[in-house]
Amino acid sequence: MKIALTDIELWDSFRNGSRESLGSLMERHYKDLFNYASKFSNDRDKIKDSIQDLFFDLLKNVATISEVQYVKTYLLKSLRRKLYKESLRSGVIFHPEEWEEDLFFNCEFSVENIIIEEENVLEYSKKITYILNQLPKRQKEIIYLRFYQGLDHSQIAAVMIISQQAAYNLLSKALRQMKDLYISLS
Repeated sequence: MKIALTDIELWDSFRNGSRESLGSLMERHYKDLFNYASKFSNDRDKIKDSIQDLFFDLLKNVATISEVQYVKTYLLKSLRRKLYKESLRSGVIFHPEEWEEDLFFNCEFSVENIIIEEENVLEYSKKITYILNQLPKRQKEIIYLRFYQGLDHSQIAAVMIISQQAAYNLLSKALRQMKDLYISLS
């Protein structure tokens, strides 16, 4: 029976020369990376290329790669940075303040993501979906990272390149806005 290695064990193994470990990390996180990148771009081929480039860059720079505490967070943050740099190269210029604010992350939450059997729960889900889609894109991104990707505040801060306090504040603001919208719909 083969014992599954943790992300950290695979990362350390990769840093020590194991290409197979990098392949395992890619297999393990590809879907999450693709789903996250698809919130920034609709170009599936560009997303696939960016993910492949990310792992190629890791392989090329293995000698300079340091230890990480959260591999998934590191990969998400690196992919986000790569997508931003690609947007600059392709002529789609986003100013840094726009990148950090509200223009780049595009996520539409849908009822299809939630399987519901009871009629009243379905109605509740429709309200929640409507409310999520009313949030500014930056708040959608933090909700996505927290509740769909399962990242904690420090990991979210690293991915979004904000302070941990800013992550707390942004998530709190998003949840408060969701609550206010829910109350107004009731």
